[in-house]
Amino acid sequence: MKTMSFMRNTVGLFVLLIAVLPASAQTMFSSYGNCSENMYGFVNINNKTRNIPPVYCLVNRFSEGLAAVKKGGKWGYIDTNNNEVIGFDFDYAQNFKLGQAVVQKGDFYGVVDKKGNYVVQPMYYLLDPLEIAGQLYYLSRDASFFQGVIDHKGKVILPHQFTFILPLDDYENIPFYSSYQEVDTSETSFFQQFADNMYKFDPQKGRHDIYDTQFNKLASKISADYTDGFDYYQLHRIDQFLEENGNKNVEEKIKQIDKLLALPKPQDTIMPGTQRLEPLTTNEEKLDEHLEKLSYKLFTNAEGERWLEKGGNIIIPAQYKYLEIMKGTVALAAKYDVSYMQENYGGNYRKDEEGIFDIFCIMASNNTTAEMHLFDLNGQKILSLTKQKGLAETGLVRITPVGFKYTQVVKGSSDQVTVTRGLINWKGAELLAPVYQNICVMKTGELLVEQEKGFENGIEKHFGLYSKTGVEIIPMGEYSNIKAFPETAHLYLATSSDPYPTVKENKELEQGNKSYTILKTIDDSYTVVNTFTASSVSRWAVDTESGMLQYRQDKTDKLGN
Repeated sequence: MKTMSFMRNTVGLFVLLIAVLPASAQTMFSSYGNCSENMYGFVNINNKTRNIPPVYCLVNRFSEGLAAVKKGGKWGYIDTNNNEVIGFDFDYAQNFKLGQAVVQKGDFYGVVDKKGNYVVQPMYYLLDPLEIAGQLYYLSRDASFFQGVIDHKGKVILPHQFTFILPLDDYENIPFYSSYQEVDTSETSFFQQFADNMYKFDPQKGRHDIYDTQFNKLASKISADYTDGFDYYQLHRIDQFLEENGNKNVEEKIKQIDKLLALPKPQDTIMPGTQRLEPLTTNEEKLDEHLEKLSYKLFTNAEGERWLEKGGNIIIPAQYKYLEIMKGTVALAAKYDVSYMQENYGGNYRKDEEGIFDIFCIMASNNTTAEMHLFDLNGQKILSLTKQKGLAETGLVRITPVGFKYTQVVKGSSDQVTVTRGLINWKGAELLAPVYQNICVMKTGELLVEQEKGFENGIEKHFGLYSKTGVEIIPMGEYSNIKAFPETAHLYLATSSDPYPTVKENKELEQGNKSYTILKTIDDSYTVVNTFTASSVSRWAVDTESGMLQYRQDKTDKLGN
């Protein structure tokens, strides 16, 4: 968590430096804005008659019915019918959020409403919108270049005295933290010092302050680098405390948070997204406590064999020397599987983490280096994990929302190793045979797969899509690539080529125009929604409200003419 945050902030430093450069100097970083080579347009993911042709030099995604687009060297706003709504009068323009958008005039940033009127004059080096408790604020840098917070009318909420203020995206009740360092401006301005050496003011260093949604400072910590600031488990505890005690007075909040910060790191913390099986605990006393909660008890006989009972009934007989309770987490557990997982895996939703489902199962073996068996808590064998020297190996990869993903490693006669993946459901039934190089389980439970196949002209990568029950939806190899829209369920972006390209040929085609198809799945079938030609498509930038999706087209590529 800390490392990822540090990397985001390091990238943010570079982005910030570009943002605060004079407008004339920023053009060198906008190679894709060259209208002689690339043009941008929009397609609609619901209705192909609503497409907007590629006639703009640059675009931002649609939001609240409008999109910022660049034409003739200036930015303005269009609606979904390609009508000009706000004139092309800006050096840069961002998306609308809660009826307002950040725009750039010359070297400075301001805020406009949907009529193009300024609600905050362009007088800031940087404005970054941040929604807090349903209200719009801006992280801002004023003429001093220090950072503060203003509201949607331009009123200063936090004074401009911080080297950095950074959002905390993973927490509902701790919207941001400030970073403060002493800056000597007796000889040169903070702006000039930052431009000369931005890494000198790494936001991970200095005094860190965290705030609640009412802008009350709750705690401070001195940090020398990304390893000793507020840790994720501390922020999580504070966020949970504020969720339950948000109405307490500031003094009481600060007092309780000081106590939370003094608590040790929890031993069994599993971060959201951790989807591998781990031993429940190595402490026998704690193991017995956990088992007792689940109504299970482990026994060991004189021969060292272990067995498992529940309510006096033998679940797994005494035939294994190695028997261990394993714990795993399922992100976005499918609702139709929950009751089965509760009954057969002792599963339960975590109270403090929405969508995270804890499960328990059993790993059993007589020889852990040769063969292990995965059981559910009712003694049903789910998967056998094998190691056969020189032949094959089956290993558990991770837990998915629909079951267990596993690998099969096979060594051929020429010592060539092949790794493929398969998928079984919670009952141990095979959903996908282990013949795929990759299996990606969508939030919907649909299964997007990749499989490599060798031909005379080279290796081809085939893509396909299956339902959560293993029924084929999109046949393998019908499209030369298939990718899911990350924020839109049952929607996929596919490319096609004739003849079908090899992996090498596909890599050579990456930068040129391609034939794209938008596919929508319905039950166990799919339909073609839209087709278009583009060199690049921003799948993450689709606006679900309007259905508009931006893309780039290479004007110099023959396919685009």
